[in-house]
Amino acid sequence: MLQGSFDRDASNTLILMIALALSPILGAAGYSLLYMLGGGGLGVAILIFIVAKMFGK
Repeated sequence: MLQGSFDRDASNTLILMIALALSPILGAAGYSLLYMLGGGGLGVAILIFIVAKMFGK
């Protein structure tokens, strides 16, 4: 019974760590996506993604 609860806790911790690791990437992708939806080009969207990732957004 204790082993089952440990697996569940480890699984929740793993999911949280993955979510925290992906949040800067998804945040930077958000700025690029907004630019693309506004009619911008792919090259500038990639540049915005790189700059936003460098600033940690």
